[in-house]
Amino acid sequence: MELFKHPSKDSYVQAQILKNKKKLLVIASSDEELSVIARYVRTNIPRAGFGICHGVRNGYEVQRLRRLLGIEIIGTDIAPTATEFPNVIQWDFHDVKPEWIRKVDFIYSNSWDHSYDPEQLFKTWMDCLSPGGRLYISWTPSHSAPADGADCFSASLEELKSTLSRYGTLEADCTVRQWRIPGKSFIYNLARIVLRRKPVKTIHLLVVAHSAETQNIMRRKY
Repeated sequence: MELFKHPSKDSYVQAQILKNKKKLLVIASSDEELSVIARYVRTNIPRAGFGICHGVRNGYEVQRLRRLLGIEIIGTDIAPTATEFPNVIQWDFHDVKPEWIRKVDFIYSNSWDHSYDPEQLFKTWMDCLSPGGRLYISWTPSHSAPADGADCFSASLEELKSTLSRYGTLEADCTVRQWRIPGKSFIYNLARIVLRRKPVKTIHLLVVAHSAETQNIMRRKY
C-alpha cells in the first residue's frame, strides 16, 4: 500500500484537474460491471431511490446506472468539467453534504485511488449510506500501480479488502470480466472478442455493507 503526499490541497486539486483533461472522454467503467451493480441493488436494496457515483469524469456510469435502475443517481468529480455532463456535480469526494448523511442507498467508485486521505474517504462514504445501503468499490491491477500525484493511493486487492473491512462488512467480492469497450462499435468489440479471445480486463467489485457495530456508532453520532 502506498500513499502519495501532496504539499498542499491546491497541488492535489491541480493534479486531478490535469489528469481529468487528459482522459476526459475515456470510459473507465464497464457495462458488465455496471450490470452486476444494478442486479445487486435490485436484489439487496429493493427500495433504493438514490445513489452516488464518485470520481466519474464524463459521467458514463451515472447515465448507465440511471437507465438500468430508473432511480435518481448523481455523479461527482473534482474538475470543473463535471458540470458539462448531465447529473454530475463538481465536488471533492472527500467531503459530504449534510443531506447525504444516511440517505444514500448505494455509492460506486472506481476512482478511490485518487484519494489523498483514504481513511477520511471511506469513513465519509460509509457515513452517507442509508440503513441497508451498500458501497461498491472497483479494483483492477492498475489500482496497485505505484502512487503518483493523480493516483495518490495504491493498494493490492488484499490491502484494499483489509482497509474496507475497518469501515464495514465486506459482503462480496464479485469477479467481473469486461469483454466490451464502452464507446466502441458493436463490430469493433465483436472483432476484438473473436481475435483476442480474452477479456479487456478482470474487475473485482467489492461490496461493503454496514456492520451492526458501525450502524450503532452512526446512530449515536447522527
